[in-house]
Amino acid sequence: MRLLNFYRENRVTYNITVNGDCMNPVIKNGDVVKICPCNDYSIGDIVLCVDINKVRYIHRIHQITGDKYITKADNNLCVDGYPVSKTHIFGKVIM
Repeated sequence: MRLLNFYRENRVTYNITVNGDCMNPVIKNGDVVKICPCNDYSIGDIVLCVDINKVRYIHRIHQITGDKYITKADNNLCVDGYPVSKTHIFGKVIM
């Protein structure tokens, strides 16, 4: 987490390797994606989030309500069960 916070605070773009298929067919297991910390996020952006258990995941922003972001994996039928705040988003996937 400290490294992710450093990247976000200093606007450092970095690469991560994807583990999982929840974003198929756009992003596949084993793909290396570039993460770019941003100030603003929009519906449709694919973002790196960290949940309260410090688990990292990449999902797409499906809806924005106030200061909360509803995310969804492209390969899932339903949106995620809880909204995330901007403090839990660590950057946008740049394709």
